[in-house]
Amino acid sequence: MTNFVRPKIDKIYIGVFAIAVFFSWTLHELAHWTIGTYLGYEMGMTLNSAFPINGNFSRDLHYQIISAAGPIFTLSQAAVFYALMKNKIEFYYIQFYLPVFT
Repeated sequence: MTNFVRPKIDKIYIGVFAIAVFFSWTLHELAHWTIGTYLGYEMGMTLNSAFPINGNFSRDLHYQIISAAGPIFTLSQAAVFYALMKNKIEFYYIQFYLPVFT
């Protein structure tokens, strides 16, 4: 039987969680922007979206690839931090895993 440590939610925990959410969110949008740029589009980015500057995509497939890039990155992030938590129980890793599901 595994003994789990009950976490203490304090100011440090909340601060680390806020930083994790911000970086997860930003990197998710950056993944959209990066793939769009890689496919040859001049991309713009706000805090909540990435989009082609000219307003449209030349192919529907490009739209689907760029749209999928953010979720693929986010799921990859979850897999990495899950593996870190599984191999070494470090409570503060969980903040970088949880934003995927919020």
